[in-house]
Amino acid sequence: MKIIHSLFYILVVLSLTGLLACSDTDVKTQIVTEIVEVPPPEPDATNVSLNIVASQIDGALTSNGGAFPANIYEDGNIFFKGTSIGDEFNVGTTPFQSYDSFLVNDDYDALYRVDSPGSLIPLNQNATILADQTVDSYATIDLNITSVEVTPVFTLNGGNFPASQYDHGLFYLQPVNSNELIFIGDSNVVNQPVRVVPGDYHVVYDYVQGTASPINKNARVRETVTLDSDQVLNVDVSVGDFRATFSLNGNDFPISQYDHAEFYLKDRVTGGESFIMKSYEPFVTVPVIDGSYDIIYKVKQANTIPINSSKVILSELSLSGGGAITHDLVSITIDANVTLNGQPFQVSEYQDGIIELFDAATGSYTELGNTHNSFSNILIIPGAYDITYSHESGDAVPQNMHGVILSNQIIDADGDLNIDVVGVLVTTDITFNTIAFPQSQSHTAGQDHYKLNF
Repeated sequence: MKIIHSLFYILVVLSLTGLLACSDTDVKTQIVTEIVEVPPPEPDATNVSLNIVASQIDGALTSNGGAFPANIYEDGNIFFKGTSIGDEFNVGTTPFQSYDSFLVNDDYDALYRVDSPGSLIPLNQNATILADQTVDSYATIDLNITSVEVTPVFTLNGGNFPASQYDHGLFYLQPVNSNELIFIGDSNVVNQPVRVVPGDYHVVYDYVQGTASPINKNARVRETVTLDSDQVLNVDVSVGDFRATFSLNGNDFPISQYDHAEFYLKDRVTGGESFIMKSYEPFVTVPVIDGSYDIIYKVKQANTIPINSSKVILSELSLSGGGAITHDLVSITIDANVTLNGQPFQVSEYQDGIIELFDAATGSYTELGNTHNSFSNILIIPGAYDITYSHESGDAVPQNMHGVILSNQIIDADGDLNIDVVGVLVTTDITFNTIAFPQSQSHTAGQDHYKLNF
């Protein structure tokens, strides 16, 4: 203790001596300031205890009560899909003929999906084989995947399709209330039997190429066919010749590939769009499946024709055994006065947006032009449109994509169109648990950064 007191006395004396020395008027005092970065306080921690309750399930995988092929080149996978949030887990594959897995306790659907197709297993890509199975304790759940053998036979107006690889279409089974398409055959060959899970299916035809095969894409040629036993599936496709002629404002369309559009038949049942002809062709005759259609115009390159990217020009056209139409397409010319909060946009491609017409019937956007240019002598097809704005470049113009400026505007005559884009400045103050986010572009532990989307 005496030694400590002595050391303290020596330090005090030395300190006083130093202060007296600094009192000399010839000695300048320098003050050094150092900025020390103090990290923000850690957010309050909350301890969360989670107990994951899971159960083991296992069982046999059988095909029509027998064994699946023990072949990895002809197999399917089994998934369990949670009915609450839709999460999926692969629990087994058919060549192993059994499965064993742990799942969080929940209700599940069991799904079968073909992996490597073959003649001995179902071709379905998303078939439910067990619904609403509760998993809450260990259980053995055997899964028997049933299937039926279907032999497809395709005819065209009661006769044969062309036996040519250059003139044909493809056929699919589509489970009712599903977008899944299961390939079952080609129109130009004799097709082999296929296996599918029993159920109700539509038969869908899809054109590939040729002049005698119907031009339809995604056409429903048989509806709600019940396949619950081995059977021959007869599909006769009823087709007629359809002749189309189009003109523009009473005159022929330009005969130019640099100023032309295309015409399509849109199936009113499936939405499939089938190409008819180009606008510079005087007329065309094509085979079309009986049904109800809209006719759609789609610009490819425009100089003197309407710029619409996709527009219905005829609705509810009913075809049975073919038919013919002659349609004169009417266009109008508009000039647009486009402003930002009542003032002209900057004439700069670096501060720029795009003004568009949105067509609800086709879900398409047609660009009228960029805000750094003028909007004059624009040819469009009359109709009802939303007028929208999309950001192109720069931070002094609105950042929206497809932001609606005017809704359901009827544009049906030549004239001026006034479009004022109203923009507001949004200032953000974004915190995390009331403190600032880390100032980092890195994605490493403790240095994450985030994006905020509107």
